[in-house]
Amino acid sequence: MVEGVEEETARANRPTVFISYASQDAALANAVVSVLERAGLGCWIAPRDVVPGALYASEIVRAINECQIVVLVLSAQSVASPHVGKELERASSKRRRIITLRIDAGALPGAFEYFLSESQWIDAATGGIEQAAAKLAEAVRHHQGSSQKLSADDSQTVAIARKAPITADSPSERVSSIAVLPFTNMSNDPEQEYFSDGITEDIITDLSKVSSLSVIARNTAFTFKGKHVDIPAVAKQLKVNYVLEGSVRKSGNRVRITGQLIDGINGDHLWAERYDRNLDDIFALQDEISQAIVKALKLKLFPEEKSAIEARGTNNIEAYDIYLRAQDLTRQFGIDQSQRAIALYRRAVELDPQFALAWAGLGIACVNIVIRIPQSAKAALQEMDKAFLQTAAAAPGTALGHTANGFRLSAHHDWLRADAAYATARDLGSAREMSGLPGGSEYTFYLSHVGRFKDGVQVALGNLTWDPLSLAVSATSQYMLDGAGRHAEAEAEYVRSFDLTGDRTTTEYWALLRAWECGTPEQVSERTRMHLSASARLLPFYPDLARVLDRPEEALAIIRTACSEPAYQDASRLSILAHWAARYGDTELALAALRRAFVDLRGLTVGNIWFPIQRATRCLPAFKQLVRDLGLFDYWRKSGHWGDFARAKGADDFEIIK
Repeated sequence: MVEGVEEETARANRPTVFISYASQDAALANAVVSVLERAGLGCWIAPRDVVPGALYASEIVRAINECQIVVLVLSAQSVASPHVGKELERASSKRRRIITLRIDAGALPGAFEYFLSESQWIDAATGGIEQAAAKLAEAVRHHQGSSQKLSADDSQTVAIARKAPITADSPSERVSSIAVLPFTNMSNDPEQEYFSDGITEDIITDLSKVSSLSVIARNTAFTFKGKHVDIPAVAKQLKVNYVLEGSVRKSGNRVRITGQLIDGINGDHLWAERYDRNLDDIFALQDEISQAIVKALKLKLFPEEKSAIEARGTNNIEAYDIYLRAQDLTRQFGIDQSQRAIALYRRAVELDPQFALAWAGLGIACVNIVIRIPQSAKAALQEMDKAFLQTAAAAPGTALGHTANGFRLSAHHDWLRADAAYATARDLGSAREMSGLPGGSEYTFYLSHVGRFKDGVQVALGNLTWDPLSLAVSATSQYMLDGAGRHAEAEAEYVRSFDLTGDRTTTEYWALLRAWECGTPEQVSERTRMHLSASARLLPFYPDLARVLDRPEEALAIIRTACSEPAYQDASRLSILAHWAARYGDTELALAALRRAFVDLRGLTVGNIWFPIQRATRCLPAFKQLVRDLGLFDYWRKSGHWGDFARAKGADDFEIIK
């Protein structure tokens, strides 16, 4: 009985309001807390309420999970803060009530517009901070159900905080954000480029483990590779305060690394050092560099974060070097490169069977083979399965391990357990190590498989905020926006992506499907031509199809023949054929191709069944059986996450939403 009373008391004392803000707005955010707490509303705000010794990011996740309401102090600074974006993404995924206190009139990026689409807005930018303070407390009390009255002095408290100057004397008063530019390869051997790139990526990964520091993604940072850059211009473009640049020289068993940390606002050098070490000391050297940067920025490094930085995944220098070579090949995303990478990853895990990152890299490289080399798909799928199992076994209790397990379970259509694995991974943090897939988008694509495109958009746009110059991340965002029916936004992102570098094959294919849905005849014609030309190697019948595009019956005859040919009996090509069949109105053929691709052949891109081009196909009665056979109905029924395209109908039935 006493234990039950204690639990009730603890529950009653839990804060109900989470305060999300950029560190430049700390004075105002703390004044908001004072207002709300004097009104009897319990608040959680960092760093005040972070439990000493606890992992900062984990405390943020726990607080959002436990609070009922999120108050966002919205400003140009919070829009630019990746930490605020992650907090909103988490709050939105947990369906927390968001109340926005807007303190300036800055423009909102697409991700914020989506997260705040159902938010209650209180505008202090035009109506005055005093009135806004009163409205804010009223709004929070209303949603919490409190009858406590607002003190007459509360609006003045917020007004004073808003007018108080914010100084930069303490780093905590500034957004701690950094871009790590690709370290220059100073070795005489150009083939050592992989090593300098690997050192850069490891430093990015290490710094990303510091909860009080926001780090620009690898893909975006590497768009500056080989370029002479103006540091203040880069800082302004990436909206960061600090830039790290350096060089690597490797010769035999010796390595020299230089680095300099620059204030992106005024160009001042905050820290610079040169290290000459034996290659055997490379792990300790990387730890030393990362911790020196944290110290130079005067940031707090929690014990768990220090341990995470020092955990390299392997102590075998040879395995590490081979892994870096394989990573370099994997990121090129070519078929030949993936095959060469697989051989290297195999060698790395032979040298160190507990090297989780190498196992994860092997799994990702196999995914590329499954999708792009149909004749090798079966063997590659088996090796992928083993690699992700080994990743999870070698890295238990980590975001990487749970993400690998989630991907593997998803490939087996074990949606419920995959859902749980991804949820755990997201609670632990983002498994950025598995960024061999487009934008590290494993969870995003999982949501598309189970028909949850609207939820997936939140994740995709969050990734885009973190990694804005990655073409792969942009393509994923376009895919998710189109699946959610937000074609204008997808097209706008497609246009923005013209300035991004990388293989555009996937991007142009999504653009073609979008044109089929809502494009002009000129767009359809141009994008069809581009796709047919780029993909003739994968689908050799394309030249014949190109000659009869305006003659539906002849085009359908070619598509029907291809669907029955042994050469095209793989999930990747059957999925594309299903889109063409639907385009020309043969929904029965489209459904048969989808069933063959995803039920019989266990294809990895199940989300294609929900794409707009298959809207008429989903009207067929047999489509429901396809959904049941994929295990999706069982997932929806047990999880309650019915997604965008289905809803319950009685105890053991459902209907497809057209």
